[in-house]
Amino acid sequence: MIVGLLAIVGVVAVGKVLYDWSRQGDAGRADRAHGLYVQGRYAEAAGAYNEAIGEGSRDAHLYSRRGHALQKLGRHDAALRDYRRAAELDPDNPAAYCDAAGALMALNRPKDALDMAKRAVLRSRKSARAHRIKGE
Repeated sequence: MIVGLLAIVGVVAVGKVLYDWSRQGDAGRADRAHGLYVQGRYAEAAGAYNEAIGEGSRDAHLYSRRGHALQKLGRHDAALRDYRRAAELDPDNPAAYCDAAGALMALNRPKDALDMAKRAVLRSRKSARAHRIKGE
């Protein structure tokens, strides 16, 4: 179940990032950060997302994206903080909770990860992915 949870969380996270990125039209710092991420330059991408976020950004997607870069760097605690911030800013987005569940699994906190998966299901009762994460 745990391996399946991680695989599903990864698929949800990548799909959500790509979908959200395609909706974003600006060509600024966020685009640069994404380009660095795609190139596998995760530390630079995280720094570029820091610039894009600036002070007090309310863009949940930027926090999610920076969280993905931090996850790739093994900075799971920092990634979890970003995913939680993304969930605060966009509480109806089940992907934010799925991302947080992935970070919690990486931190060897499966019970907390399951709680996050349950929150994802509550946000999207029709989401087959969220139900699979929960183990249904």
